[in-house]
Amino acid sequence: MNKTLFSLLRFSVVFTVLFFADSAVAQETDTAGCCVLAGDTTNDGEVTIFDASYLLDFVFADYPAPDCLEQADFDGSGSVNVSDILYLVIYIFQDGPAPVCPPPPL
Repeated sequence: MNKTLFSLLRFSVVFTVLFFADSAVAQETDTAGCCVLAGDTTNDGEVTIFDASYLLDFVFADYPAPDCLEQADFDGSGSVNVSDILYLVIYIFQDGPAPVCPPPPL
């Protein structure tokens, strides 16, 4: 991906997240133990920009929740919110830390 397109995409995501941040509602993860591939909110076996897009729609546009909310809690905070979207975008485009499934409950 060329630098101009990447910069435009990054600006677009950050602007959208910041613009709609006040209307976002954190969703508590309540599906303990279902995480197979952290970051794969679309359940297609890969972590891609489509997963970030799906999560963006879920958080801001009232799209249906992912089948496993644990897989969408990229930063391990216990809830799905704006920070998870940014975490995944940084992972995909800037080689940030990979999302990790939470440990199984004791």
